[in-house]
Amino acid sequence: MADPVGNLQTTAKEGSQSCRPGQLGLTNKAGIWLEWPSIGDAAPSWWEGKPDGSSSEGEKPTQPSGGSEEPQPTPPNVDWSSFIPPQGGCAPTPPGHIKIKIPYDIGKRDFPNSYLPQVDLSKMNLSGIDLSFSYLCATNLGATNLVAANLGYAYLCHAYLGYANLNYAYLGYANLCCADLSYAVLSQADLSFANLCQAKLIGAQLNQASLAYANFCYAYLGYANLSYSYLGYANFCGADLTNADLQGTDMTGANFTNANLTNADLRGANITGANFSNANLTGAKLDDAQKQLLGIA
Repeated sequence: MADPVGNLQTTAKEGSQSCRPGQLGLTNKAGIWLEWPSIGDAAPSWWEGKPDGSSSEGEKPTQPSGGSEEPQPTPPNVDWSSFIPPQGGCAPTPPGHIKIKIPYDIGKRDFPNSYLPQVDLSKMNLSGIDLSFSYLCATNLGATNLVAANLGYAYLCHAYLGYANLNYAYLGYANLCCADLSYAVLSQADLSFANLCQAKLIGAQLNQASLAYANFCYAYLGYANLSYSYLGYANFCGADLTNADLQGTDMTGANFTNANLTNADLRGANITGANFSNANLTGAKLDDAQKQLLGIA
């Protein structure tokens, strides 16, 4: 089914299910089906033409049989550890994942509210794409170009974004719980209020990023670069920041309770109001003023 502009086309093979109305989505290995998103309060296309010719005005549309159900909040049990790529590489398509392409150009980059769980979008050029409010649970975005992309409020639990380029991307309020962003580039990205609980950010580049109120509880940020980022009121409770670069960051009100900051570099950081209760600062690089605030001789 082609979109109204003619830029995006998918084929539904016999036996495949349609995705829910207004969504671009994966159904199964037999194929995918597209119902172009409605604009404003317009009715979905499948409701416009009723077989009996009756009017749909004032009635609540019912999704046709075969449509996919609403996504469940419980993510599938996907173990990305076996797909961690070598240095500079990209994870292959895991079993059960489908490789699809989203042809887009300057005139069509908006795909909010998409439904793409467990889809392989790795190594694609999706710079500037709008996937806000989309359901991308366990989706493979490894080494994908997502520069200046809008992923605000997206559901990315268990997704793989290793080596992805997310410079200037907006991920505000996104749910990245248990996602893998190892070696991803997120320079000057906005992750304000995002949930990265238990996420992997090994060697990730987060310099000059906005991480205000973000939740990194029990996340792994070993060797990550967060220099000159804003960490105001972010939660790093129990996070592993071993060898992380935190130079020049603003940690005002941030919570580092029980965090592991072994060999981390905090020089030049503003730690006013930050909570380092029970944090491991063994070998951490600190300014004299920071040592005085923390009561370290």
